[in-house]
Amino acid sequence: METFLTPATLSVPRGPGRWRALAACGLLAAALGACGDAPTDPMVGLVAQEAGGALALGVRLPDPGLWSEAGAEGETARAVDAWRRSWTLPLPEARRVRASAYPAIARGLADRVSADELAREAAVLGQGVLRAQALDFDQVPAYVAAGLVSASAHQAAAVAALEVGDRESVLDALVRGGDALREVGPEAVARDLVSQVGAMFGRISPDDPYSKQDLERIRRLILGGRQAVEEGDWARAIRRAYYAKGLLTEIGRDPS
Repeated sequence: METFLTPATLSVPRGPGRWRALAACGLLAAALGACGDAPTDPMVGLVAQEAGGALALGVRLPDPGLWSEAGAEGETARAVDAWRRSWTLPLPEARRVRASAYPAIARGLADRVSADELAREAAVLGQGVLRAQALDFDQVPAYVAAGLVSASAHQAAAVAALEVGDRESVLDALVRGGDALREVGPEAVARDLVSQVGAMFGRISPDDPYSKQDLERIRRLILGGRQAVEEGDWARAIRRAYYAKGLLTEIGRDPS
């Protein structure tokens, strides 16, 4: 998945207050990062807004694939692989796969990720949430707003777990919160929308009210969306799929 800028390394004290300090530093870094450039950063905003849109935040999201590079094995490695593959699946199936993978990822990676790194990850996730909150919510699609609400709740849970030193719960909350934002990001939205319209097109029957011209136009839009996905042009993929879905829906409802 996409990688963007990271916050500065945090310096925290040793001793009994370490976890509380880590949590506080994470929140401070998130707030400073958001206040510094959230309103004007060109990386922040809605991509392909006229076609439903996806949320581009300009921050790196928690990625269990990166944490597992040190040599995760067995159940943990399988869970991380499943998490990676899930991003190529239709959204309902992808969510089921990820939900099954989260516990194993948290158990297996909690001891591999340092306290400092967990705090930095909480800061990055908090930065993403705060940046998103700076957007005009009258212009944000409902599914994007829902992703933000979920991410915010998980980020708060991660900070609370940091305060008591529960690494497994911190990691679980970070991955879930990051995924809530990743689901409404340009790549995930593009892939899911292109997959949706491809499936809809495949279900067309000879009795459906589509002319040859309609079918050819829809087919070209879907092919254009798939090509855009292959090229990593998420905005173009979203637009092509959005227009194809509109044609499929409107013509399919035509009683004539």
